[in-house]
Amino acid sequence: MATVITTADYIEPPMRRPSLYGEQSEQIHLLAAALARGQQEMRGAVKRHKSHYGPFANLEDCWEAFQSAFPQHGISVVQPTILLASGRRALVTQITHSSGQWIRSVEPLLNDSPDAQKRKSEVTVVRRMALCALLGIADEDDEGAQQRDADVDSATSQRTLGVARLKLRACKSDDERRGVMTRAKELHDAGQLSAADYAAFAAEALAAIGAEAEATVAQPAPAEQPAKRVGRKEAANAQ
Repeated sequence: MATVITTADYIEPPMRRPSLYGEQSEQIHLLAAALARGQQEMRGAVKRHKSHYGPFANLEDCWEAFQSAFPQHGISVVQPTILLASGRRALVTQITHSSGQWIRSVEPLLNDSPDAQKRKSEVTVVRRMALCALLGIADEDDEGAQQRDADVDSATSQRTLGVARLKLRACKSDDERRGVMTRAKELHDAGQLSAADYAAFAAEALAAIGAEAEATVAQPAPAEQPAKRVGRKEAANAQ
């Protein structure tokens, strides 16, 4: 069983610029396997925004990259802020698998400004950094993403989407649905399914997976049948 960590147990690194340092559950083999599958399927975070330092991917772009591959493998992310024993705030990023296994990073925050907007800006930057570091998300040029999508013929993409939807409806288990999603991602990477069509299909597949889970939980237990009364004549015949 994993040890419960409290904020008082965190030790800040003895350096001027704090760095990410990690913790994990006792076992992470299932999480590691799911991360490997997600990293094989994910797309990069597209750099759609510009700054004085050049184009960059913001938190929303990185979150889209996460959603493109990891949730279907049972991986979720939470990023709360905590108060360290020293009184300094810190951002926690926890990657959790549906099995209960997890990895976590803690990044102390440097901005102690009374200006809430400045503190929010720092949290946003650190969230993006931690999310990409733990999941292995890399930036991707917007031109490359647009060119890849432009190379997909619209008619071909629609045919591929139609076949994928038929296969999804024929699935009888969540494992089969995940397999169809993986195949759809392979077709997207191969230039046979556009990013927009793949995103629409992935949303439908995830909704189907969630619907089955809810139906399983909500399904009522079968009612007990009342015991049948045996009359005297039937009892005598049985003897």
